[in-house]
Amino acid sequence: MAYPSSVTTFTTKVDGVDYPTAAHINTIQTDLNGVENMLGANGVRWIADEGMFGGQINVSVAFGGLYVQLNLVGGTNVPTSTNPVYGRFANTIRTATAALALVAANGTNWCNSGGAELATKEVDYFVYLAWSATDAAMCIGISRIPYARKWGDFSATSTNENYAYFRKGSNAAHSLASADVVICVGRFAATLSAGAGYTWSVPTYTAINLIQKPIYETRLLDWTPTHTRATTAYTNTPATQYAKYQINYDKLFVSEQHLQNATPGGTGFQRVTLPFTNPTAFGLDGKAINATSVVAFSALYTGSGNYVSLIKYDGTAEATASQYYALDTTYRLV
Repeated sequence: MAYPSSVTTFTTKVDGVDYPTAAHINTIQTDLNGVENMLGANGVRWIADEGMFGGQINVSVAFGGLYVQLNLVGGTNVPTSTNPVYGRFANTIRTATAALALVAANGTNWCNSGGAELATKEVDYFVYLAWSATDAAMCIGISRIPYARKWGDFSATSTNENYAYFRKGSNAAHSLASADVVICVGRFAATLSAGAGYTWSVPTYTAINLIQKPIYETRLLDWTPTHTRATTAYTNTPATQYAKYQINYDKLFVSEQHLQNATPGGTGFQRVTLPFTNPTAFGLDGKAINATSVVAFSALYTGSGNYVSLIKYDGTAEATASQYYALDTTYRLV
């Protein structure tokens, strides 16, 4: 039956006066069939875009690490065969019919979030669902990158910024293959401590730092840049005034300003580390400026060292005492 082309109208029936006939029932059945055909089984045809339907992400610190669980909307109940969570992977609908959760244990520098630039800083992580063809099961994962389309788009190294940690069932190992499709279904904030402990903490979640829908950008976040010079080291390193970044799909926006010491010392180009390594490791050129003298600089990215070099417009190096330098540009992540 096709979906009704217009809204059916009915007259109010009166007990003892009106009596239903087959035509009355057939009209209702025809319209109901049309609605069911449009919705599909369990309404899954309403998943118009890739994403999740009927589920929500819950995040906490538990079981010795960061605990990320897929639950039914509105609480902490796990999916079941009679009340599943749906995911649309390209043109295929898949279901989670049992508990699905992961534990990223303390003690690992996950996605380099415990490194010098991001340790103790709140970081945004993207939540993914994946369908393992080998396991015939849905998997859940987390990553710092939002643009992955298949398992092979992630790094396999747990300390790499492009890594994704996936599990199936209740934190069980998976058998995802490189071509298995992944979908981004949300985002949450968490913090990893510095040092060998690498201990997780999470904020009080709100509609801002826990997003329950596909999203492909972080908030504007903080990082701690490391300042060096290309030839000989600073005598006194600059003071960072601010350092903000945002990932927007496959682009990294950075905005940083620092004040040179009264006796900076050292020689060679100024170098500033970034909160994310460019995996392709090719040079990318951004813009910078001496904000005190308003002299233009190029900000050349070097992937092998994960830093930008501030190169004066005439190709020379400069780090003038007590002057401000600003970096404000966008780099590709892939």
